Amino acid sequence: MAGLLAVEGLSFAYPGRPPIIAGLGFEARGGDILGLAGANGAGKSTLLDLLSGLLAPDRGRIALSGRSGAGELRKRSALLPQNVDYFLLGDSPREDLGLALARGAPGAGGLDCLAGHWDLAGVLDQPVETLSLGQKKRLALASALAAGPELLLLDEPFSGLDWPGCLKLVDDLAGLARRELIVVLATHEPGLVRDLAGRWLLLGSRGHLLAEPAEAFGRLADFGVRPVC
Repeated sequence: MAGLLAVEGLSFAYPGRPPIIAGLGFEARGGDILGLAGANGAGKSTLLDLLSGLLAPDRGRIALSGRSGAGELRKRSALLPQNVDYFLLGDSPREDLGLALARGAPGAGGLDCLAGHWDLAGVLDQPVETLSLGQKKRLALASALAAGPELLLLDEPFSGLDWPGCLKLVDDLAGLARRELIVVLATHEPGLVRDLAGRWLLLGSRGHLLAEPAEAFGRLADFGVRPVC
């Protein structure tokens, strides 16, 4: 059962509010990139918090490699929020990567190898706050992957990036498709990862749709996502 994310009958509501997620079920396997789209308030960030173990569902089950429970999900997943400053723990990229490697996975490579792969070698000793947003996002990805998660959750990774930064990040994500981890990527810019995501989960006020790219892109407007090329 290794490398399988199984979500069954998932429901969640914030106190005093109607369910934001109801009866959701899907599966993803190692090597999959699952796109996640929907209008603001449709539940994308909430779903990522549930998958990462930060929130507990009201009903249903989330299992990763056959194991369930918030503790297991937190241990086996990495969630990169829209504001990656909350994810970066070190004062410099060298310190942040060192912390990730210390708790990390066999085969992650040495610090210099990791920095070179993610184009961070020239800024290893700069204060994190002086990095560009693109550099911070690459550092967050490198640190997350060094820890060896089975599930990588990305919440609006293109937010705030200029066009060259978006294209660089797309290249980075293309490399993730060759790894045996599961990626769930929430985005308001589905066109940027059209060729990367093998399936799409569309969330809307009247339910959800899990579909292959062709069907999903034909239905984006139905789920509150603006048309894309």
